[in-house]
Amino acid sequence: MDDTRTFKEQREQIANIDKQIGLKIRERRKELGISQQYLAQLTSCVTYQQIQKYEAGTNRVSAGLLFAIGKAMGVHPSYFFSSLDGYDEQIEQKEEVVQSIKALDINDEFIQITKRILNISDEELRECSTKIAKRINACSKAIIQELCELDKMKKN
Repeated sequence: MDDTRTFKEQREQIANIDKQIGLKIRERRKELGISQQYLAQLTSCVTYQQIQKYEAGTNRVSAGLLFAIGKAMGVHPSYFFSSLDGYDEQIEQKEEVVQSIKALDINDEFIQITKRILNISDEELRECSTKIAKRINACSKAIIQELCELDKMKKN
């Protein structure tokens, strides 16, 4: 029974995401001042009735079509996900960690561990992992700087 409820909750969450994406499509379309008919023509692969259903969250938008809709309205597909709870914050945190990792000369094992940590759904734990990555990065930069200074001293 417990697994069924979890499955049902997951389906509801997905349906809510579909609705939020539909709302972002409508929001952007209205910002541009274009009709559903015109948007359908711009994508040239759906009818205005389909656009209507996407905006209402009744029908799910495929990834390819979301890309086409974004292109037609001058936005990156990620724009449609920006209203999701915590999405922007998670992306920002992940980007910070990725930048920290790129600044280091890290082996594949460390990258795999970091990817696993970033997929943790607990926000507090994920935030903690970001802080750890930042500290590692700061320490690594300090160590590299020290090594460069020592190297310069040896050459002199």
